[in-house]
Amino acid sequence: MWLFKRKGPSGFSSSSTAEEVTHGIDGSGLTAIVTGASSGIGSETSRVLALRGVHVIMAVRNMTSGKDVRDAIVTEIPAAKVDTMELDLSSLASVKKFASDFKSSGRPLNLLINNAGIMATPFMLSKDNIELQFATNHVGHFLLTNLLLEKMKETARKTKREGRIVNVSSEAHRFAYREGIRFDKINDPKSYNSYGAYGQSKLANILHANELTRRLKEDGVEISANSLHPGTITTNLFRHMGIFDGLVGTLGKLLLKNVQQGASTTCYLALNPQVKGVSGEYFSDNNLAKTTALAKDMDLAKRLWDFSMDLIKSKGRSGFSYSSTAEEVTDEIDGSGLTAIVTGASRGIGAETSRVLALRGVHVIMAVRNIAAGKDVKEAIVKEISAAKVDIMELDLSSLASVRKFAADFISSGHSLNMLINNAGVVGIPFMLSKDNIELQFATNHLGHFLLTNLLLDKMKETTRKTEREGRIINGASTTCYVALHPQLKGISGEYFCDNNLGTTTAIARDMDLAKRLWDFSMELVKENGPSGFSYSSTAEEVTHGIDGSGLTAIVTGASSGIGAETSRVLALRGVHVIMAVRNMTAGKDVKEAIVKEIPAAKVDVMELDLSSFDSVKKFAADFISSGHSLNILINNAGVMAIPFMLSKDNIELQFATNHLGHFLLTNLLLEKMKETASETKREGRIVNVASDAHYGASTTCYIALNPQVKGVSGEYFQDNNLATPSKKARDMDLAKKLWDFSVDLGLSGFSPNSTAEEVTQAIDGSALTAIVTGASSGIGAETARVLALRGVHVIMGVRNISAGKQVKETITKAVPQAKIDALELDLSSLASVRNFASNYNSLGLPLNLLINNAGIMATPFALSKDNIELQFATNHVGHFLLTNLLLDTMKKTARESRKEGRIVNVSSRRHKFSYNEGIRFDKINDQSGMRVWRLQRIRFIQEPLPPTFSVRTASSVVISLTSESCVLPISAWVLHWYPQQGAATTCYVALHPDVKGVSGKYYADCNIAEASPQANDAGLAKRMWDFTMSLILSKCRKRLSNYDMVEV
Repeated sequence: MWLFKRKGPSGFSSSSTAEEVTHGIDGSGLTAIVTGASSGIGSETSRVLALRGVHVIMAVRNMTSGKDVRDAIVTEIPAAKVDTMELDLSSLASVKKFASDFKSSGRPLNLLINNAGIMATPFMLSKDNIELQFATNHVGHFLLTNLLLEKMKETARKTKREGRIVNVSSEAHRFAYREGIRFDKINDPKSYNSYGAYGQSKLANILHANELTRRLKEDGVEISANSLHPGTITTNLFRHMGIFDGLVGTLGKLLLKNVQQGASTTCYLALNPQVKGVSGEYFSDNNLAKTTALAKDMDLAKRLWDFSMDLIKSKGRSGFSYSSTAEEVTDEIDGSGLTAIVTGASRGIGAETSRVLALRGVHVIMAVRNIAAGKDVKEAIVKEISAAKVDIMELDLSSLASVRKFAADFISSGHSLNMLINNAGVVGIPFMLSKDNIELQFATNHLGHFLLTNLLLDKMKETTRKTEREGRIINGASTTCYVALHPQLKGISGEYFCDNNLGTTTAIARDMDLAKRLWDFSMELVKENGPSGFSYSSTAEEVTHGIDGSGLTAIVTGASSGIGAETSRVLALRGVHVIMAVRNMTAGKDVKEAIVKEIPAAKVDVMELDLSSFDSVKKFAADFISSGHSLNILINNAGVMAIPFMLSKDNIELQFATNHLGHFLLTNLLLEKMKETASETKREGRIVNVASDAHYGASTTCYIALNPQVKGVSGEYFQDNNLATPSKKARDMDLAKKLWDFSVDLGLSGFSPNSTAEEVTQAIDGSALTAIVTGASSGIGAETARVLALRGVHVIMGVRNISAGKQVKETITKAVPQAKIDALELDLSSLASVRNFASNYNSLGLPLNLLINNAGIMATPFALSKDNIELQFATNHVGHFLLTNLLLDTMKKTARESRKEGRIVNVSSRRHKFSYNEGIRFDKINDQSGMRVWRLQRIRFIQEPLPPTFSVRTASSVVISLTSESCVLPISAWVLHWYPQQGAATTCYVALHPDVKGVSGKYYADCNIAEASPQANDAGLAKRMWDFTMSLILSKCRKRLSNYDMVEV
């Protein structure tokens, strides 16, 4: 308690309470905002104002605490009118939102009590990068006052009652920094002093009230602005003051005011008639008090005002702020050629939006309820902007009939439509119903615009396709014009803007489930059926009513929840045998049980499928095919949406992998089964891809899957159970083809590193084909020969060791009695042997469809071949090069006569990526000194973390990559082994599979197209290599012939 209680001229003293200074005052009919109202002075101020009949808006940072205070007030004062609203004064965005929400409530505002504050905090920056005490105590209140000032002026004019603004300052303003306000060091942590900074913010409260008084007097507005010192009070302001906090608690009862006394000066200035007409003064203990010279410095007050205005006008990322005008945000933007509809264009924001768009060359259609008022606005615009293109059309958004008529008239006018600005609205009206018996504000502000947008959407899509200019729909005038025209917004959609920058909405506004529910609810209110007889609101049961699906089998992916679960249920209801393909088997079984419980006759099975994993997709497809089920319907429904960046198990971005690639592979693997089923049952098969606009609801899926209306329809996009128009890109056939090829290139042949040669040639008939396989006496070559023979191919094994070759032949014929297989001697390191083999083969008169250049040696010590060529180069390349050339005419002849594509397959290696820097050492082929480099390269190969792989290159330029059949490296710690059944898979795939038909010049790994090194793709290097090899062979030929005195080659 204060030691000195002497009353001042007002009749009150330091010990007077808030109730005492407002005794007998009737505040009914007044509305007040009190900041920082959840504790201390703020809560007491709220209580006493409410006691006097004032409608109090408690602006609080902590809504829970605020509600507790409100409940306590209402318990004590049952007639109290008290509301709580969230406000964080340290955040300019929060202040703007609070002001916006308050103004949209339609309430008047008589009293603004800027009470909240923090004291002597450690140095911190606010969310807007302003020192926290200055931001909270001054800047937040400065912005709040500015944003609410027009509302206070309007209230003062209408009520003829003086408005009052009260800034709670402090005697601590006397202990501000020496210069008062450190304009150039507001955020300087080095010179920061917590008490000096607090004093600075409290001095700013006084200067703000003083400058505000000067400006209000110039405007002739009956609003006062005063500041005050509440006294030293035991509140939580001292929580940042360490030991002093404890001292305050101990001595508080003796030396300090209580909260009831602390709030008295605030309430005195807010309500007491003694203060009527007083403005720009400083009060303490309910009486006028003296301030410092700095607090009375009008130049400092003016400078602070300008400085504060700059802080709150700070531009966002867009380069604009809340004070930017519509003309400023569209400066130099050319809107000619664009057409815009602006609703509610007969006044206010709508009129200004129309004017500025017309100023920028846009053809504006003013959609107005009052045609006369609209014409007045149009005339004003055309008078100012003679070249303006402005038309007026009648639109009453509270009437669905009027909206439909407007849309029909606009569409029939032939105008294009680039922008739809849904601006019109009503606010704060008494309860009434629209012409369609819907609450008027909801009908006008939302539902009318919802229907208008839907009716004009196809026109906007058409305009976008034709003009190749982005269409924009804005739900709201500077921000409206910014979003409508500014190029910064290109491609941005679904965002909320405030003050020409991205803004922050409430959690409810970001609730996607609520948005979907509102969409469904709104569509139900405005629905009309499309040509199919169904609409957006039709259910899956409705669109399949009366349809008999018995005898059909369907796979539904993503069937454990949502659309997939409902699709499965309704298909089962119609008699379809449903295979639920689910990632979560437990959830899938739960859905199955629920379906069977509801529909006892339902035929439903659950199979595991993870669409983000190629291996899982392949396993699912293999298991399904082996089950013997038929397949009439494939519904690719599963998907993931808007997830953070992640890679799938196959190292592909997860959404693309799951939503597209998994389904792409699944479809490819099951297509033959679907064709077989369609052929056997004479019933159309259907593949349904659930895309998005976004896509919601199971009805359209079920409609396409079962409804006879869709018979024979293919390649179309459906929405709301009717044909719809997809985007231009979705109709781009070249893009579709490119995506198909790209998807195949990603490894979607249906096979993987684990696939075997038998698997990749399953059901392929190779009879009538003849193949040569070099190096066929062991490993990959032997397995290749076996599998080709298994598929009916006549195989000629080219082997260096004829005895080993015969053993392999015997093993194959024992396993495959009908195998046609022969062995011929071939030493690829010897040009003479190659010529002899080719001569012997040609003399047999056999055709030749496949030439598989498989033989090879690896990492040998330096040695020369019989033709004096480095042994690995001679065996792996030169021998095969000559063999291919000598047999090429036979292959061409066979291809012509059989009308079957010939294929040459060269087994290369991933090791090609680790060749010499120059690729081919044409001038050092036989240079033994290069072996030092080779050994280093060999060590690098040993250290490679990937399995050693070998590759296959075809003379028809098909290249494949294989796993080695058996690789034992010359370091005991590194012994690596892969099965020849898998190692031979890519060779056999490229040799026989129909997917490879017409493909040439590609490099394959793991039965899929892979990426070769840049040198391998160097056409110039390939040409040089061809010429070099041909010259090398000819030179060796001439040398051999010269030994026999031959003069011609």
